[in-house]
Amino acid sequence: MSRRSTLAARGLSVRGAALMLAATAILAFGLANAGTGRAAVVFCPGTFQVLHNDRIGRLSLPAGAYKIHADRVGCAAASQLFAAFLNDWDGRLPGGWQTVVRGVGRGLFKNPRGQALSVQRNGGGTGGNGVVCSQRLILTQNDRIGPLVIKKGRYIVDRLGPLSPNCGQAFSLLRGFLMDFDGILPNGWTLLPDDASFVRGSAGYGFRLEPDPSHGGGGNRFPTQTTRCSATFRVLHNDSIGVLRFPAGPYWVSIYKASSITCPQATQLFAAFLQRTDGRLPSPWVINVATGSFRRGNSSPYGFVAKPAFNVATR
Repeated sequence: MSRRSTLAARGLSVRGAALMLAATAILAFGLANAGTGRAAVVFCPGTFQVLHNDRIGRLSLPAGAYKIHADRVGCAAASQLFAAFLNDWDGRLPGGWQTVVRGVGRGLFKNPRGQALSVQRNGGGTGGNGVVCSQRLILTQNDRIGPLVIKKGRYIVDRLGPLSPNCGQAFSLLRGFLMDFDGILPNGWTLLPDDASFVRGSAGYGFRLEPDPSHGGGGNRFPTQTTRCSATFRVLHNDSIGVLRFPAGPYWVSIYKASSITCPQATQLFAAFLQRTDGRLPSPWVINVATGSFRRGNSSPYGFVAKPAFNVATR
């Protein structure tokens, strides 16, 4: 996926095509001779402005002004390198450069030649501009939203702009999205799986999930509505229940927490329902196509959910 960031610099000469040409040249030659004889660490004057929320691999960089410290690299070269790194999409940097995550908005870049530069957003990079939510999303099990695979762990919720849903609204939306079956979201929301983003109307309205490089601390635990059965259910052939398709493969079966149904009962019912290709389930059972859920009546707490699973070892 092509990623472009609009960047500007105050006190550092970083502009347009000249910036990228210079950065390309610096990367090509690996800064082999840059900064020779300089002091170990230089505090660069001015600030580097990241105008949009961005990331370099696992390093999350919220929009804002950044201070740069350079080690055996000139300040102009350091700012050019930072600009080039921001155009990277997978965190695999050229010239032997590596990224060390120190927190949200704080990172170190170093290469085998002993050169380094560190960046830190003014204010500590903790989301003081109200873009990065202070609470984390804690996913207690591997999950997916359509094509987006989300492994068990802690995640940052990064609002895409000041007009995006606030943090409380974002977590409420995620609660529903995590119940989704096929990635087709309600109420005009669109999933961008390559960026783990959820947007509505424009790419600047919504929020994004990012792995949290820090450890410990509180957060909102998900899922909140279901308990997953320990074993997966395998659909042997491409199948369907009415309009809801179930391609061959493993499925997670989860029980609604207010339900008294057991996992063996749920899997037996799922197997029986797969024989109902017309979607007409025995009364009072009903199916919800959006969530892949089965209930004994639309408002009944008794029921279960089936969702395509994935093999952790291959992801």
